[in-house]
Amino acid sequence: MGTLIVVTGLALLLAIWYELKGIQFKLKQRLRHDERIIERLDFLLNGLAEEKKRKEREGGGEG
Repeated sequence: MGTLIVVTGLALLLAIWYELKGIQFKLKQRLRHDERIIERLDFLLNGLAEEKKRKEREGGGEG
């Protein structure tokens, strides 16, 4: 009876561990996705800032 409890407990711990690893994997995927979005937004904002500077130089600050 004691062996059954130990084996059941270990199986439960193993199942929980695999579930947590799956959650960790999904979170890492989401983080990479979010990092790519941030990089794209940063690139876009830098481009807009450069465009604004260029227009200010060309137009003397009008606009």
